[in-house]
Amino acid sequence: MKRLKALKGSRTFVLIILLIALILLVGLLNPSKFYAMANLQSMGRQLSEIGIYALAMFTVVVSGGLNLSIVAVANFSAICGGCIMQGIYLGDIIVDPTMRLIVGLIVSLGTGVLSGLLNGYFVAGLGLTAVLVTSATSQLFQGMALVLTKGNSIVGAPEMISALGTQNMFGVVPYLLVLTIVCYAICEFIFEKTCFGAQCRLLGANSTASMYSGISNFKTLMKSYMLSGLFSAIAGLVSYSRMSALRPDYGTSLTNNAMLVVLMGGAWIVAGGGKILNIFISLFCIQVISSGLTLGGTSTYTRDTVWGLMLVGLLVFATPEMKGYLKRLFHIGGHRDLRSAEVRK
Repeated sequence: MKRLKALKGSRTFVLIILLIALILLVGLLNPSKFYAMANLQSMGRQLSEIGIYALAMFTVVVSGGLNLSIVAVANFSAICGGCIMQGIYLGDIIVDPTMRLIVGLIVSLGTGVLSGLLNGYFVAGLGLTAVLVTSATSQLFQGMALVLTKGNSIVGAPEMISALGTQNMFGVVPYLLVLTIVCYAICEFIFEKTCFGAQCRLLGANSTASMYSGISNFKTLMKSYMLSGLFSAIAGLVSYSRMSALRPDYGTSLTNNAMLVVLMGGAWIVAGGGKILNIFISLFCIQVISSGLTLGGTSTYTRDTVWGLMLVGLLVFATPEMKGYLKRLFHIGGHRDLRSAEVRK
């Protein structure tokens, strides 16, 4: 009973109710298309991309940082690995396709981690502002991706990569959705069950207290950015599997979408806070809204406008002034209810 009462007053409960309401509303407007298996599978593939980007953003936000280079890192990492998989680079040295795939995956994930290491050093080591650093490195990574591809798109992907983005487990559940769930489970374990997760939360909540408790803020923030780079690389591979193509300028708006999911999940409202479960539910909420807008015939520009309005709205409600105003409003309402009760007595 106590757990049920606690759940009812939590953000998780609110997000679950919101998700159910969105599913019922969108399904009511277009039931034949929304509940179709093909649409549900398509939604599962689409949310996997933004979902892993949200994890890349969350791992830094929970530590009190910010990473605006997640999409650029994803594209650069996927291009580095994809060019090896297709034999564009090192094709004469690595002849076996399976070995190319393995080496390409290692290079892609390693590039993501090294990119995170670079971001982390500038922020944690040199003390530079995270927004400025990651904006600059975003341009850097995109520029290097353009050099590798000579400004062109690279079409084609190994069979295993393309199968990941198009096929379903048991013919029902998209493999990309399974991969997303695994990534969220790993992230849940890291931030709820390990010392590193606790250190990240303490650093995000109070960096001074973290330093005086004997924790190396430098190492914690470095690991946080490296983990962000790793998830960014995974998101790049997800995009590669869905499109079977590599583009240096792909998904420029996905950074804002990831920020929207993380903010809806509450990671920025409470410093050092935010639950992985809430991020996961928020991801489904955003995807249901996106699917509803698509089925309604809205354009990409309209959807981007909706995401922008939602992001601005959530940022406004996350400000201390707005939260204080809502608390006072709530408090005044409670007193009025008490006075009314006394009058009725």
